[in-house]
Amino acid sequence: AKMFMNESATKDNFLKNSSNYSILHLSTHGTSGTFNEPATLVFYDELMLIQELYALENCHPQLVVLSACETGIGKLQKGEGAMSIARAFQYAGAENILFSLWKINDYATAQLMTNFYAKYEETASFFEANYFSKINYLENKEISNIKKSPYYWSSFVYYGVIDSKAENHFYFYFFGAITIIILL
Repeated sequence: AKMFMNESATKDNFLKNSSNYSILHLSTHGTSGTFNEPATLVFYDELMLIQELYALENCHPQLVVLSACETGIGKLQKGEGAMSIARAFQYAGAENILFSLWKINDYATAQLMTNFYAKYEETASFFEANYFSKINYLENKEISNIKKSPYYWSSFVYYGVIDSKAENHFYFYFFGAITIIILL
């Protein structure tokens, strides 16, 4: 893992390093754009327009986590749908994406992302990690009930493969062998 924080969280560092890792986590500011302006990601030194994300080369991460506001929404393009930051990463080659649908709360997002990575280590499934991170957030007694409104925890959506740990197929083999023995 390599982290770029504050002054080192530049657009240039992102572009140079985005193809080197299987998981990209962007915890920054994002905008869905307006009628006249495209969706953007905000780096320390400058903005990255959605068009630049579409043009990313050799960027095929297994997962992109967009821990920023409004990364899954954007200007509606007739015949195309929403031109969002998440869609741009998908077009550029990301296999799975975790993105937000509205302006997110910093505290809630930090809790959800911490839970997400802890659950990913347990389950090896991005889909299940997202689900369980939300359940853990809601069950956390240290978080006040007012911050358990869906506004705080339900913004993040996972798009990608619905995977889970490899199942143990012992029973299938066992019963298959028994069936063959009985038939013989």
